[in-house]
Amino acid sequence: MEEMVFQIGPIRPPSEANSLLLRVTVNCPWNRCKFCMLYKNTIFIPVPLRK
Repeated sequence: MEEMVFQIGPIRPPSEANSLLLRVTVNCPWNRCKFCMLYKNTIFIPVPLRK
């Protein structure tokens, strides 16, 4: 059985709430914004393809 892991979803504006979201990465690739503390101490990784 595969272990389920909780991940924080992407942060996006309310105006995009009803749009389709295709998640292809985990965490933030930039991770240098002075105002954002959400992704600090996290590693950016692409989501592996599932067969």
